[in-house]
Amino acid sequence: MIQPGAERLTIAVGPCYGTCPVYSIELAPDGTGRFQGKEHVAVSGTRSFRADVAAQGDLMASLAPYRPATGTITQTRCEQQVSDQPSYTLTWTMADGRSTMLTHDRGCLSAANVRLNEVLAGVPETLGLREMIGRR
Repeated sequence: MIQPGAERLTIAVGPCYGTCPVYSIELAPDGTGRFQGKEHVAVSGTRSFRADVAAQGDLMASLAPYRPATGTITQTRCEQQVSDQPSYTLTWTMADGRSTMLTHDRGCLSAANVRLNEVLAGVPETLGLREMIGRR
């Protein structure tokens, strides 16, 4: 198992059919981060931030059950699909450059994805980025 904080995490949030925020977050193992606001966000462009170490550890631990095997690319499975929801691309990059990717559509409803949707919805608050994204 990969130790929390041993790799860089990038979360890219894609558009929906409405005014969903579109942005990406890159979080380094040392807690430094980069936010890039693209559409429908309070802050456009690139900004640096520093995540709380405990919050970063909690986030990495919460995402660990959904992390695919190292070096693979996969997507979550759906039982039901709701349209007009944002998509997420999560990329874990190890120090040696190996990356692991998970794509997830917020509208992908299944018992297995309920907690993942909750974790992803809480990322802005967890990392202290709510003001950059704005209230939606």
